[in-house]
Formats: sequence, C-alpha cells, structure tokens
Amino acid sequence: MHLRPSVFASVAITLAACGRPAIDPGQDEGADEVGTETGSGSTDTESTDGESTESTDSETTESTDEGSESTDTGPPPCPEIHDGNFTLSGSVSAAQLEAASCLVEITGDLHIEGTELTELDAFASLERVGQRLTIIHNTGLTTLSGLDALEEVRDRVQVSGNAGLESLAGLGGLRRLHGLTVSNNPDLLSLEGVQGEWELHAWGGGIQSTIFVAGNDALTSVDGLGGITSVSSELPVRVVLLNNEVLGGDLTGLSAFAALPDDTLGLSLQNSPIDSVEGLEALVHARYLWILGLAGDYVDLSGLDNLERVSAELTIGYCQGPTEVDPDGYDPQNLAHIQSLAGLEQLTEVANLDIWGNLALTDISALAKLETVGDLDIEANPLLPQAQVDAIVAGIPNLGSASTNFNGAGNEPSCGFIPW
Repeated sequence: MHLRPSVFASVAITLAACGRPAIDPGQDEGADEVGTETGSGSTDTESTDGESTESTDSETTESTDEGSESTDTGPPPCPEIHDGNFTLSGSVSAAQLEAASCLVEITGDLHIEGTELTELDAFASLERVGQRLTIIHNTGLTTLSGLDALEEVRDRVQVSGNAGLESLAGLGGLRRLHGLTVSNNPDLLSLEGVQGEWELHAWGGGIQSTIFVAGNDALTSVDGLGGITSVSSELPVRVVLLNNEVLGGDLTGLSAFAALPDDTLGLSLQNSPIDSVEGLEALVHARYLWILGLAGDYVDLSGLDNLERVSAELTIGYCQGPTEVDPDGYDPQNLAHIQSLAGLEQLTEVANLDIWGNLALTDISALAKLETVGDLDIEANPLLPQAQVDAIVAGIPNLGSASTNFNGAGNEPSCGFIPW
C-alpha cells in the first residue's frame, strides 16, 4: 500500500481595503477622511399666497437645481469588496469589525484565528470568499452564526481547534466550495448547520475535493450532514471520518455523497466507531472504500448492498502502525469487529482488495460474485477458515495476484499496510 500524506496549506494573511488605505489595528478609527464639496444656487420657494417665487439668497435657501451637490459630508463610504486577504486575530478592534460589517466579497482569504469573539455578526453581509475560509482556535464561538449570507468559498472551509464550538450553525447558506475540514473541535456535538445543494469545484490544481472530519472528541453522529440535499463535483470527492472517538449512528448523513456519479466517491472510515454503514445504498461504483479500526456495534456491511465496483481500493481491517510502547505492534481491542462481509453480495470488480487483521471475521461468502480483482490480499484473520478463503479465490475468473496467508485458528491478526 502507499502512504498518502494529507497536506494542509498555511495561509499568509493581510488586511487591505478596496479603494481606501489599509486599516491598521493601531490606527485611530476614522483617521481616513474623505473631502466633500458644497454648492449653492437658486430654488423655487412657495409664497404665502400659494404662488411660486424664486429666491436667490444662497445663504438662506437650499438648492434643488438638478446637478447640485449635497452639503452632507457624512462618514466615508464603507467598501463592499475587500481586495486581498482579511484577518481577525487576537484582540479584535472596533475598526476591524467596522471594516468587516459592509463586506459582501473578500477576494483573498478570510482568516479568523485566536480571537475571543462570541459570534461572527460582523460578517452578516458577506456572500463570497475568493480563496480560503479559516476559523481556528477561537475559544468564544459556540456556533458560526453571522456567516449565514455566505454562499461561496472558492477554496476550502476549515473549522479547527475551536474549543467551545458545538455546531456548524451559520453555514446554512453555503452552496459552492472546494472542500470542508472540521477537525479537533473538542466540544462539537453535531455537524448540523450545513444544508441545501452543494457544488464542489476544482481549485488550485487539486486532484480531488475533500470532506475531512477528524479528531472531534464529542461528535456522536454525522447526521448533521444530512441537511445537504445534493452534491455535484468537478473532481473526485474524498470523505474522511478519522479518529472521532465516540462517533456512532449510521451514515445516512452521507447519502448525498453516496449519490455522486460513478467512480467519484472515495470514503475512509478510520478509528470512528460508527454503528452501521447504512445510508450508502445509492453507492454503486466507488472510487475507493476503507473501513479501518475501532468498528462499533455493526457486524456486517449492510448498506453497501448495491455496490458493484470499486475502481481503486476496497480495504477492510485495521492498521495502527508502530506505537511508542510496541514499535511493531497493534492493540487487538482496536481491530475491526466485522463478523461477515454481508452487504457486498453485488460486488463484481475491485482493483485492489485488502482484508487484513479482522479479529472477529468468520464469513466472506458475500464475495462469491467477484469476477475481476487486480490484487487480492486476505491475511491474518484468525477466525476466518482458510478453506473459505481458498474457495473465494478459486472462483474469481480474472485475478491478478493473490496473497492469502495466516488465516484461521492458530494465527494472529497483524498490521500489514498503511492505507493513507
């Protein structure tokens, strides 16, 4: 297997206004002044007998002649488009919030980091971010309320490390984006807040769009993603559920992603103890599917009943890799608990099929319809009879290579790959 690094790009952020000088957090608010002009002229006034008379006294009358200019100086205009990156970090000044209040579009990144903001109402008018939206390490946010008007983020939306965040409420208007990362938010209970029809578009030469949900210790389900009624994409889509320790329920929240066109969806379920893969019934041709470790109470793969083809990899098992205590080991308690592959009865074609180190797996007869497998590895499944493995392999008419060792009684589960 190949090591697949995940890359998160950092962003360099500046604060510069469109059509006016940049606002320096240390600058006095209102230091940027706009000159005005005044003028005078004649105006028609109404006499006491009801007839119109003309006054020429410019000191006591206001001109209403067409083309005359107002004497109201007022505040300077508030720009609706910010050219470049816009950052709020640390202690946020009133001037910064005022600069945000009129914005409809930011052409660069919007970066909100390490603030004590409790809401994002300053961005109530914001509809479009031209590059990335990053909301990280803000201790006062419980929701993302205030971003409700936001419809498009050309690059990724990243919501990470916000200690008090409980939901994604506030992102309900989002329709067009490149990808979404929700990670390491310890109090996040729900993914509710996203909804409607999503368009995932290409950005920056990327080869796929990614929905990455990882390390959210209080997250109990992905039901909140069920508010997304449909998904279209210009690129393959990768959905990753990784290291969400109490994640339960099923995958009905991913039903819109399961309905993506053939060979579009890649799904990784790793160290997230869901109870069922139900919700994926619309998935017929997947790009890849990884089911790895910390399986919940489910014992089979019901929910994948219509899956016919996997164009890259289907991996079922666990690989923890080296640990500080045991460089060559694994924790048997963390191995996948799947007992059978029921649910895969319609599967006929897989480029690479890996079934490794499943502590409780006893039955793979659901693979009887397999016709084409490029590379097959069924190894180190201690309760799986070797005779059953041999029968499945013998029944595959188009088989590239096969490795089927260390199955059955007397063998130990092991970690044979790193599917990342």
